[in-house]
Amino acid sequence: EDAAKRLQRLIRPFVLRRLKKEVLQDLPDKLEENLYADMDGEQQELYDAHVRRMKLMLEEKSDEEIRTDKIEILAELTRIVTDIPAPTGDENAALKCLIFDSLYDNYKGGSAKTELVRGLIRNAVENGHKVLLFSQFTTMLERLYRILEEEKIASHMLTGATPKEKRIEMV
Repeated sequence: EDAAKRLQRLIRPFVLRRLKKEVLQDLPDKLEENLYADMDGEQQELYDAHVRRMKLMLEEKSDEEIRTDKIEILAELTRIVTDIPAPTGDENAALKCLIFDSLYDNYKGGSAKTELVRGLIRNAVENGHKVLLFSQFTTMLERLYRILEEEKIASHMLTGATPKEKRIEMV
């Protein structure tokens, strides 16, 4: 519990959260359902190696270094969530993480989360529904956007980088 609270304090300056009522009032009520994406063996190994890598990185840092390296730590947490490896300038950490690098370089599989979301979107579209998907991770949105293009599913992607004129046109 203490670790969770500490993590929330560390990432609070970097995470923008909005409530639905602040974005658009005429959206239907939110329905929540927890779905679990089980990783296959190789993907689980990659994930576990990345978690070990991050633990090693954090164990080597003092509390002061952790306070000053908040962006690096947030980037590592983001990579765990989005399956993207982190380059490191720390030679010791790099040596300790050769297992992770080898796994990542040779990984040819997909992402359980991506496949789960792909299936949910495909199912909704096939049943005549529209989907509004929010994500804190633009890399995940970009990945899903490419998948939707491949499957010929009409979509738009709005991020903070979308110019105002283009945003209005898409909406």
